[in-house]
Amino acid sequence: MLPHSPTGDLGPSSPSSTDPLILYAKSLHDYTLRQWAESRRLAEEKARVMAANKTDESDAASSQAKEAPAKKPIGGGGRSLSA
Repeated sequence: MLPHSPTGDLGPSSPSSTDPLILYAKSLHDYTLRQWAESRRLAEEKARVMAANKTDESDAASSQAKEAPAKKPIGGGGRSLSA
């Protein structure tokens, strides 16, 4: 049985660590991990930007509502002129 380190590395002295299939699997794993981490970073950045935009829009809408006077409906508020 081969010695097994806690990190999962077989070490440089192991003959299986030079096996092309093992080297390929490790490099594919590293590549996939980097791609996944980059994807998560971009998704979190996009979510932060969208949240900031949503906050800015709601702040702008509330400040416009405070500044604009209430408009009365045209036409006398629904009352007719004929008796």
